[in-house]
Amino acid sequence: MKLQDIEAAYKRLYEELEHVTTAAELDAYLTRHLQEYQLDNLLTERGDALIRQGETVFGMELILAAYEHPTSLGVYWDDTTLFLRLAQYYIEKGETETGKQFLMRICTDTADNYEQAINYRKLGDVWEKYKPLIQDDLPEPKQENCSMEIGEILAQSGSQLLLELGIHVNELSDHGNRLQKLNQWERVVYDLDTLSDEINSGGIDCWLSYHGTRYTQTLKAAEKIGAVTTVSLLERIRKHFPGKEIPKSQFSIENSLEDIIAEGKLDFDKADDDYFDTAEPELLEKLEQFIRQNSRHFR
Repeated sequence: MKLQDIEAAYKRLYEELEHVTTAAELDAYLTRHLQEYQLDNLLTERGDALIRQGETVFGMELILAAYEHPTSLGVYWDDTTLFLRLAQYYIEKGETETGKQFLMRICTDTADNYEQAINYRKLGDVWEKYKPLIQDDLPEPKQENCSMEIGEILAQSGSQLLLELGIHVNELSDHGNRLQKLNQWERVVYDLDTLSDEINSGGIDCWLSYHGTRYTQTLKAAEKIGAVTTVSLLERIRKHFPGKEIPKSQFSIENSLEDIIAEGKLDFDKADDDYFDTAEPELLEKLEQFIRQNSRHFR
């Protein structure tokens, strides 16, 4: 499904959810859309909006439903909002220990700079109200070498925007070790930022050596933003590998690279020149456009 189709589907499902006002209607909605992409995000976003409007009881029903419907990977799109609202629900209900567990999950299972994530969502007042309950066990949010808050990042432009957002998504994903914590828009930035950084550091063969197992995801990311020159270059490179496919394991990729270079099947210097001359300018322009068009999805 194309990104614009996903956006349209999300908007349609959210608008439908806005008309759900009873438990029975919520059950029917969940039955209809149980397999929908980002169901937990829809429920969390709408539940949080209702709570802010003072409709706390039904808003919390949506939050509880969101927790019951994680992604196929068992994680949540906006775990910071979800866990904080769940903590609020259980503490106000008198189940303080359960609420404290969700407060601790914000510190341990979400972003390293969790207080920035909370403040960006304008939930600082909720956090400050309940934080004293876990004050003695509270880990320090990791602020060192931390990128700017997302609002500041998105206020940048050009190369500064791409630089800061690249740093930010790397932090969110623990430098690629926890990519399941990124949503689909953040993964596009992660993959294309990694491609650009590695090629600038050591060339296309360097990117393949270290990140070749992300070839398919990176190709799809370039397709999503419309970077056709980069897509063409990546497809041309793939054709020089055995079976015209990039191997699945990093070990096999490195062995294939050695053979390709030794046999002179591909001039990587020429491929690098092609990237810098034509592909990179288009890639960076299209990536900035993509970020601007989807700014509300970055956390």
